[in-house]
Amino acid sequence: MKKLVPCKKCDSSKSVNGFYKSTIYKAGHGECKSCVRQRVSESHRAAHRLAYYASDEGKQAARDRFHVYLGKYPGRHAVRVATYAAVESGKIVKDTCCSECGSDGYIEAHHDDYNKPLSVRWLCKGCHWLWHNHNTPIYQSH
Repeated sequence: MKKLVPCKKCDSSKSVNGFYKSTIYKAGHGECKSCVRQRVSESHRAAHRLAYYASDEGKQAARDRFHVYLGKYPGRHAVRVATYAAVESGKIVKDTCCSECGSDGYIEAHHDDYNKPLSVRWLCKGCHWLWHNHNTPIYQSH
């Protein structure tokens, strides 16, 4: 009977052949081969993405996407710029916690109505995402 060893990352039990040898762990193995492959693959994808966006082609692609965004939501960018300027000048004080859940992580400015650029609620990324999934902000009429 083969000895089964638990993976330190995914907790699945596999035979010793399912692990790369490791000098870090006392038993000689830690993460299974599939977890290591997944971690390395994600790292390579991130490195390629960074290299692409640092290239001239990647920079141009980012500019093109931004121009599409500006065409789709003409007033939204101006409202965001005005909000940023108001925070920098002290007209608006950025809260340190989410107004919905009270989380004190990364807090984002949220506009329910883009016609009121200085009317801002401060939401964490999760609450901001949830709000936009269940609601539609009011945009400037054309």
